[in-house]
Amino acid sequence: MSNKKQNKRQIVYNKISDIFRNNPTKSFNYRQISHAIGLNRKEDKNAVGDILLDMAEQKIIRQVSQGKFIANITAAYITGTIDRQSVAHKTYLVPDDGSESVFIAERSMNRALNGDKVKVMLYPLRRKKELEGEVVEIIERARERFVGIIDSKHGVTILKANNKQLPMNIIIPPDKTKGAKNGQKCIAAITYWGDKYENPI
Repeated sequence: MSNKKQNKRQIVYNKISDIFRNNPTKSFNYRQISHAIGLNRKEDKNAVGDILLDMAEQKIIRQVSQGKFIANITAAYITGTIDRQSVAHKTYLVPDDGSESVFIAERSMNRALNGDKVKVMLYPLRRKKELEGEVVEIIERARERFVGIIDSKHGVTILKANNKQLPMNIIIPPDKTKGAKNGQKCIAAITYWGDKYENPI
């Protein structure tokens, strides 16, 4: 291969690398890559296909379906908003960058609620599986006040929230009940969320 062709190939290679680096959750085929970097000739598109195969062999990218590739990353992070779908009972992250939604299993929510802005660690993509991740940081809560019913037993007071999006009870310290009685409907503001094994306060 001549130096001129080598230089051209390296330029194309670098542009392809940038596309995958800047879009870690998106998959592309050679036609999409060619269009993105402005290559329209058949021979150039074929060259892009060859580069993609080389990058896959180097484990820089990986093939997730026939002819489609995604960045081969073991620990990538993305921010977005939690969207808990009431009909399908599934939860997704809607990324801030407009890329593909990320499925979040219930065990991976880590106290995140619908509408919260969060940071998610992406799991390595498995072939024919949807993109999945785990909440690792809650950046901003969508809400911290919840309506519910006071339940006081054995000196412990909790608020059973009416909101189905809050899957745990709220503990009300004795000095924060403000005279609320058992069975009353009240509003509680959460001041401490605790870890995944604790009830919020």
